[in-house]
Amino acid sequence: MIRLIIFLFPMVFLISCSIDENEGWAPVARFTLTPDYVVSGESTEVVLDARRSCDALDNPELCDTSEDGEGTPSICPGGITYTWSIPGQQGGVLAGTDSGSYIRVSVKIDRPVRIDLKVVDCDGMESTTYKWLGVTASGE
Repeated sequence: MIRLIIFLFPMVFLISCSIDENEGWAPVARFTLTPDYVVSGESTEVVLDARRSCDALDNPELCDTSEDGEGTPSICPGGITYTWSIPGQQGGVLAGTDSGSYIRVSVKIDRPVRIDLKVVDCDGMESTTYKWLGVTASGE
C-alpha cells in the first residue's frame, strides 16, 4: 500500500501543476545601430532600426521581413510596442515610424553607453535587448 501511495503522489502532484496554455510567447526584441561609434563630445545622428522585432510564435502574419517595411505594428491584437532607453539623447526623435520601430535621434556622449530596447506584445509578454554605442576620439 505504501508503495502505491509513493507511486501515485508524484503523478497527482504533476497533474495539479498544469500550465496555462493561453499565455502565449514573448516577442523577440532585436535592433541595429548605425553608426556603432560616434565622436566623443559631438552631436551625432544615430539610426535605431527594430523593424525585425516581432511576435513570430503568436502572430507570424504581422512580422515584417521586408527591407524597408514599417516593422510590426503597435496595434492589438498581435502587435508590439517599442520602448527605447537612449543615454545622451538630445531632444526628441528626429524622424521615424509611427510605431517607434525605426527612429533617428541625436546623441552627444563622451563615453560608451548602453542603448536598450524593450518590446511588449498585447498579452503583456516582453523581451529586451541592448547594444553598446561606442565613442572615438575627435578627428583633430
